Amino acid sequence: MVREAPSRFEAATPPLPPPGRLARVLRRAWRFRTGLLGAAIVLLALVAAVWPQLLAPHDPYHQQLARRLLPPVWEGGGQATYLLGTDHVGRDYLSRIVYGSRVSLLCGFLATALACAVGVTLGVVAGYYGGVLDSVISNLVNIMLAFPFILLALAVIAVMGPSFTNLIIVLGLTTWTVYTRVVRAEVLTYRERDFVVAATSLGSTDVRVILRHILPNLINTIVVLASLEVARNILREAFLSFLGLGIQPPTPSWGGMLSEGRVYMLNKWWLATFPGLAIFLTTLGINLLGDSLRDLLDPHLD
Repeated sequence: MVREAPSRFEAATPPLPPPGRLARVLRRAWRFRTGLLGAAIVLLALVAAVWPQLLAPHDPYHQQLARRLLPPVWEGGGQATYLLGTDHVGRDYLSRIVYGSRVSLLCGFLATALACAVGVTLGVVAGYYGGVLDSVISNLVNIMLAFPFILLALAVIAVMGPSFTNLIIVLGLTTWTVYTRVVRAEVLTYRERDFVVAATSLGSTDVRVILRHILPNLINTIVVLASLEVARNILREAFLSFLGLGIQPPTPSWGGMLSEGRVYMLNKWWLATFPGLAIFLTTLGINLLGDSLRDLLDPHLD
């Protein structure tokens, strides 16, 4: 078969250069617009947590009993200086919600970091060495998953007392199992790969093989898991604070504000609605960001 000669236009047009790495990443990021929305929500929450004085118009601890239970500004009787109204002792509700983001995000990130450190370590040990260690760690994971979270939290906090530090410990030491199971399954596949077998054959130590050849391949999985677990830990913190087992008043926390507002839920709707919306939007933003990170970091997606 005789191939036709290229036309003058085709011959004169130079081939387009392949897109750069940054351009490909930006193009893929634009495809995940919900992730950008989630990133914007998370960024706003981080600004509120790191620099709450920029968004909070009042001192979140200042009480004014003469202005207690003021409605939001758009309701009858609301005041422009208190956009979201006041609580049962006259504290500005917007300021308390802004400052409450610091507690929720800090608790979510620290508890996730602790759980990730414990879970990844145990998962790598179980998957790489196998045998008795794998059996012991797997059985421990099954026991932890079968034990009710709330009972363990009640037991630990009843012994140690409710505080921010104890809340981090409770959340971190009860949520590591998801990392262990996922990482163990990943390590079981990677330890049979050619590059791991070759490194072992060349005399590399177990620590070097794990740190140089296995852990780098687990980063994407760990990042995605951690991003989703941050949202779950925020919900768990709010749940424990709602029960009085977490952050203690007068420190503002979204779960504690929900607990205080439930008494007035039928006639003072904003006391329970606004903290609930803050929890909902923050966890939604983190979940959207984590879901997009999973797709963005997946090497099989173009």
